[in-house]
Amino acid sequence: MVTSELGCATPQIIDDGDYTELELLHAASMIACGKKSNCGSNCLSPQVVVMSKQWKQKDLFREKLLEELKRQPTTPCYYPGSVDKNKSLVDGCKQFGSKCTTIVAPSVSEETAVGEGDHVVLVECGTPGKRVSIPNHSWSKHLAPRFPLLSLTQKR
Repeated sequence: MVTSELGCATPQIIDDGDYTELELLHAASMIACGKKSNCGSNCLSPQVVVMSKQWKQKDLFREKLLEELKRQPTTPCYYPGSVDKNKSLVDGCKQFGSKCTTIVAPSVSEETAVGEGDHVVLVECGTPGKRVSIPNHSWSKHLAPRFPLLSLTQKR
């Protein structure tokens, strides 16, 4: 796994290697923890996962990531307007044919209420430049709990 902080773009790039289940779980756990910290509202939060469409462990990694996003507690959104911006972005992605999955998880504490708009939304958006891609929004300017999972076609 490679990470980089690029002005809040912060991609998590998964190489299409051959990993043990424990290695996949560790990568998924680290990505989920980073995304859920402050409800995705910080410049080092993972903003997109990039992997090869041809990667044979892609579905297993997705499963591990979903498990971790469900297991780890959710922090409510505090960044002004993030819930509304997130809803707008997810609605736009659905119009472009992206699969959007809301991952419901418990709150960080009993005293902290988590609303419907606080949960992470996994957006599976395909290859950039295609109609099923992310709509023309500036994702890096919207700190919110949405999380694109981008599968790229590899040229060999």
